[in-house]
Amino acid sequence: MEFADTYFIIRNTCLLLAATASVIAGFRIYQRWNRGDDVETPLLTWLGGLGFVGLADHAIKSIIFDGAYTAFSAGSGARLLSNGALGLCYVIGVIVAILGLINIVNKFRAGEDDIYPYMLKWAGSLLFLFSMGAVISAML
Repeated sequence: MEFADTYFIIRNTCLLLAATASVIAGFRIYQRWNRGDDVETPLLTWLGGLGFVGLADHAIKSIIFDGAYTAFSAGSGARLLSNGALGLCYVIGVIVAILGLINIVNKFRAGEDDIYPYMLKWAGSLLFLFSMGAVISAML
């Protein structure tokens, strides 16, 4: 058996285990939300774990099979870094969007009358994060 075959078997097994664990954890977070418990911290941990698995998978694949480390020596490293920074800003923006939306929904369910300022802060933070990705991409 070749190295590539072994790698893909191990990769697929690890991704299957990570997907199973994420479904179970997501269901537990959903149960906590239905009970009215605080779900921001477990949700952030869950999303961070999903992001780490995806980032680790992408990094290992790009280093082992695509040879991303040679791109930096060839002079196109800034473009690769720019695309990575833009993607990272989008991931952070999605995580902030989900957490902010859950916070707004919890305030609404708690009976708070004025949630308009929270909604504006939420939308402003999303606009800032997505625009920072474009600024970083333009600078590099």
